[in-house]
This record gives sequence, structure tokens and C-alpha cells, in this order.
Amino acid sequence: MQTDKLLAFAKLPPQALELEAAVIGALMMEGHRLDDVREILTDGDIFYKRQHQVIYAAILSLRAANKQIDLLTITEELTKLGNLEAAGGAYGVTILTSNVVSSAHLETHAEIIAHKRTLRELIISMQRGLAACYDVEANAADIIADLSREVSEMGDTGSVETVHHISEAMLEAAKELETAMQNPGHLTGVDTGLKAVNMLTNGWQRSDLIVLAARPSQGKTALALELSRACALSKISQPKPVLFFSLEMGKVQLAKRQFAAGASVEMGKIQRGDVSTQEFTRIVDELNRSASFPLYLDDKPGLTLLQLCGKARRFRRRHGIAMIVIDYLQLISAKKEKGRNREQEIAEITRTLKQLAKELQIPIIALSQMNRDNDEGNRKPRLSDLRESGAIEQDADVVCFIWHEKDGNSGSVKNQLVFAKHRNGATDTIEVIFEGATQRWKDMPDAFDIDAPPRFNPYGGMRKDASVAGYNLSPSSGGEVPF
Repeated sequence: MQTDKLLAFAKLPPQALELEAAVIGALMMEGHRLDDVREILTDGDIFYKRQHQVIYAAILSLRAANKQIDLLTITEELTKLGNLEAAGGAYGVTILTSNVVSSAHLETHAEIIAHKRTLRELIISMQRGLAACYDVEANAADIIADLSREVSEMGDTGSVETVHHISEAMLEAAKELETAMQNPGHLTGVDTGLKAVNMLTNGWQRSDLIVLAARPSQGKTALALELSRACALSKISQPKPVLFFSLEMGKVQLAKRQFAAGASVEMGKIQRGDVSTQEFTRIVDELNRSASFPLYLDDKPGLTLLQLCGKARRFRRRHGIAMIVIDYLQLISAKKEKGRNREQEIAEITRTLKQLAKELQIPIIALSQMNRDNDEGNRKPRLSDLRESGAIEQDADVVCFIWHEKDGNSGSVKNQLVFAKHRNGATDTIEVIFEGATQRWKDMPDAFDIDAPPRFNPYGGMRKDASVAGYNLSPSSGGEVPF
């Protein structure tokens, strides 16, 4: 039991026995109040005293069976469950109601009980971490990652309200709409650096998981760096820090690609050291410019899912990162479990990344490999081409494929970004420029030479006189729901 582990620590664990007794007694007298604390007191183990644990479990059992909750039904339920003796007998159960004066502060008392339980769990986690540190085969990074995950999960529990009336959400959405209408050049998401992509997505949106997929050597990493650069050096929105996890390439390789793209110098020349004085000057300028370039690289090989999430949370707190890029999905190491195949591991990875994006309220771009079947012919990519496609397709908010379409007659190539899934918008195929020599991705020259209403255009397509003046974006008087 939790209590036994804590007593082994030789100190009295955090607890509030008087409040526990008061809450249990109040619930026995006013069973309908269970609804007020059900989200706080999630199970019987949240109580410290064994007597209170079994009584609360009986109360939950009665509620699950849709039965009346009172002193008599609880005593009967405890007898049926074989826990009446553990509850102190009929007398022990009855005495809990004798000192109850009022249930007015029931929720406050429940929150204190839940807080004490969190402190006990934290002690147990620290003890477990301490014991693991003495293991001769222990891996410090794994221990830290496990503790970070456990502590983070504890922080997510408690009485934080997550249920809201629809009018609250609509009010918040209306205010965002008002801001967008009054600022036609403002992106609601992170700048992608590509006008046509911004037009389609209005920037990468908060809490979205974006999957960028292609076959090997099709420009995935180059595009990922281009997107990172756009976020960190945006000219149409505030520059924002980016965390780039490179599980495939080392940081020096990425830096050389950044030299090529930022200084417009062919990658082959940089690799050979065959650059002119003028080109080297541009490279030095790019190096100096990087001093104010908030892009953070992590090139640790074999990065585990727990380590990645832990680092993401720390960098979010310390540096306020606004976007995470992962190159690439299939190289993340998930915890090995007996009988689980790789597709199930990928499912855990994509599910966790989506949850992380929602938790941190930032977009996460994860690069992904495609199946070899797409190499056959010159077929436009589709969602089923994703490797381990089921989970990726389900969890991603946006799926974008890189497609170099070849013209069979002329031999020319169209470089396209195929948006095969867009949960909150339209799907489309966007033609762009890919300069393989310098690893640059660019807009087509005439990307926005045409007016394209009614789609939102941060580059001038929206009416300049758009206004919401005269509309009252505030809750109706008296706090009543306006419908």
C-alpha cells in the first residue's frame, strides 16, 4: 500500500485525517454532494486512512449502481464488499457522521485532501528515483526522464476546471476573430515562411501536430530547417524560438545546411571547402546573424520519447519556445514492451506528441518516412503512403507530403507540397521552388499576384475596412447564457 511505502521513510507522511473524516461524514449525510467533489476525489486511494479509503470506495460503488447514498446503504455495501471490519464496523461508520456540522466547505476540504495525496506520491517517486540511482546498471538520463514524466503527470492532476459552458468558448473564439479582422496582416499561427502555405493554414496553429512526409533525399530536413528559420526570423509576425530535435543528422551537418540556405552557397561547395572569397563573406555574415537566431538544436542519437518530452517542457519554461521540429518520427525510441509491434510503438509516439502539443500550446512538426510503394510510377502521395500510417494519420492535425512531380514528356519537375489532411481547413496542393544545391525552399514568383477572396490572405487579400465596431463581445448582463 502507499502508506506502507511512506512509513518506510521513517516520517509521518502528509495527511489531513480530520478533513478526511469530515468529508466522508458529509457525504454519508448528503450523498448528492458527491457530484461536487467527484472530479477532485477520483478514487478511494486519495485518502490516507484505510477506513476512509474503503468507505469512499463503497460510496463510489453505490453511485456506479445508481443507488441512494446514506448511512444505511453504505453500511450494507461495505458488508457486501467484505470491508465492514476495515471501515471500523457499523459503529465506526456511524461515528463519522456525529461531528459533521456543515458540508459548506466540502470542495475546499477535498482539494486539501487531494493536495496531501499528491505530496505523498511525490515522496514515493523521489524514493523510487533514489533507489534507481544506486542500481549499478542505472542510466541517469532514463531516471531523470521517468521522474520528469511522473512529476509532470502529478502537476496535471487536481481541481483545475476543464469543463466550460459553450458560451465561454465562443466568446474567446469571437475575440480571436475580432483581432484577425482588425489586423489583416496578422497570422493566428506560427509563420511558415511560405506565402501559399500561410494562406492555406494561416500559420501553424497552437496545439497542432503537423506531419511532414516524404521518401528519403526529397528535401524533408531542408524544408524543416526552412520552416524553423521562418518561425525564428519571421518578418510578418514576431520572431519566436524553435527547438529542433535532429535524430538523423548531427548539429554540424545541420549548420552547414543552414550556411547553404542562408548564404545561398551550394552545399557541395561547402562540403568540399571550395568556396570563393565572396561566398565565404556571406557565410560569415550568416554566422554573425545566427547570434540572434533563436533556434536550438538537439542532436542526441537514440532519443527516447520520455527524454524528448522532458526536454520540450524544460525549454518551453526556460526559453518560451513557440514550435518544436522532430527529424524524424520513426527514429524516436519508445519504451519496449513484450508483445508490442513497431506500429503500436508509433501509435504511442504520435499520441504522446499530440498530447504534448496540446499541453504546451505550440505546434509540433514531425517529419516522417513514406512507404516504398510510392516509388512506383509518378503517383500523387496519399495518406496510406505514410509508414505505420494508421496512428500517424489519426493523430496528426495536418499531413503534408513533399512531391516532386515529373513530366513524362519534357522531363521537368514540379516541386509540390500536398496537404492531404488539414483538420481545421481545406486540403490543397501547393507548387513551390526547391533549390537542391542550396537546400532552399521558396514561394513561386507569382504566388500572390492575384486577389483570392474569400480565403484569408495575410498579404493583402482581405478588405482593409474590415471592422467589428458596434458589436458587444462581452457576456450578457446578469451572467446568463445568451441563448
